[in-house]
Amino acid sequence: MGWVPEGPNPAIPAWAQDKCRLYALWPFANKCRAHCEYCLLGYTGGPRPRDWTPAQAVAGWQRIAAEHGPCYILFGGREPAEELPLLGAVLQHHYGSIASNCMFDVAEFCDLIPPDRCELHPSFHPHLWRDLYEFLGKMAVLRGVGYRIPSVVLVGWPPYLPRWAEWVPRLRAAGYRTNLAPARNCTYEGRDLPEGYTPAERAILDSHVQPVLFTPEEEICKPGGVVCAAGHAAFAVMADGTIERCTQVSGAMGPQTLFSEDGLHLLDAPLPCGETCCVCVNMWAFHL
Repeated sequence: MGWVPEGPNPAIPAWAQDKCRLYALWPFANKCRAHCEYCLLGYTGGPRPRDWTPAQAVAGWQRIAAEHGPCYILFGGREPAEELPLLGAVLQHHYGSIASNCMFDVAEFCDLIPPDRCELHPSFHPHLWRDLYEFLGKMAVLRGVGYRIPSVVLVGWPPYLPRWAEWVPRLRAAGYRTNLAPARNCTYEGRDLPEGYTPAERAILDSHVQPVLFTPEEEICKPGGVVCAAGHAAFAVMADGTIERCTQVSGAMGPQTLFSEDGLHLLDAPLPCGETCCVCVNMWAFHL
């Protein structure tokens, strides 16, 4: 279902649609311990510099909640669960999904993150676990105390692709949808991915993902240039606090930030997007 005025926000899960009107992206996390070779963000070093404090961020989200009601936030960036106190404080005012590699301590997570206000969107990184069963055991513990975990992400790193025939059925048998994503912005054996996938690797990707990932032009995105409700029914707060329509389009929301004392100012209506290719999969529901 796409976005329609006065209807439920299509980017928000059904359980939260009566609680939240606005959808938000917040790729705030500035550190991660996983050291994945295929990191989408090209992350290899220490924490990214930051010029705001958790207290400032919480105050900004409080202002937005007071003016617009609770939002449904996709918490992202490097690894959001490296900052559980910040997540927990923001979730006192909003709802959301936490994208995580799940390296966190279960007891600390349960103490700080309210299960009735969030979904957990884990990604399975094989180098972090003895095997898939260890990962599934941790997910079972979290589900057992009330956390919603609808799906698990697998990244199409070439050495892992042959294992998808084993992992995908096991994840689905355990009750998880599988979100199967191509590797991006990384290199394997001198090949830039995703453009450099071999025909055999591409066949594995396409056998598990419908519709197929690759168009005849070998693009992995949706055509842009459409009228979009991003900025009107959804918004993004960038890592520095700048507020944008989405994480791809900059400048359309004017000089406002999460820390602005006068609050969040949304666009009056959906507007055309000047991008030729939309890579914000979460925002495709807002294309009109």
